[in-house]
Amino acid sequence: KYDPRVKGEVKGIFLFDQYSMIRPEIVRYHQYMRKYKQSSDMAVIICGDFLEPPFISNEFIKDILVKYSNSADVFIAFPYYGLIPVTLSESFPLSQFEKPTNVPNYVYIETSNLINDIISKTKKYRKVILEMCENSKLHIMSISS
Repeated sequence: KYDPRVKGEVKGIFLFDQYSMIRPEIVRYHQYMRKYKQSSDMAVIICGDFLEPPFISNEFIKDILVKYSNSADVFIAFPYYGLIPVTLSESFPLSQFEKPTNVPNYVYIETSNLINDIISKTKKYRKVILEMCENSKLHIMSISS
């Protein structure tokens, strides 16, 4: 009843530095992702540190969704949040936020650790495909199998 994820009010959050990673909305989202049920044995991770919300309106994202429509779970790797399922990317707080122009290195390191932890320990994907990760600051290239 009082959860901002389901209320009809327009809201947004401002992400500034490493302390933004312990905001209740971000912590709750990380807990949710640890319980997220995978629907496929293959994952596609799009490094989104160069993308801006709304992610779903990006032409590259649309092409990836068409390409892997029913064969893979598609995620956007994004600073502060870690993995964002594209199917949930327009819900609060995953698209209603402002991030700094220069994200601190600590945030990239913590986000990368979070992504690696979720993919390697929580989820059992047979195959992980990385898209747009060559120049990403998230350094998740080592997780693909």
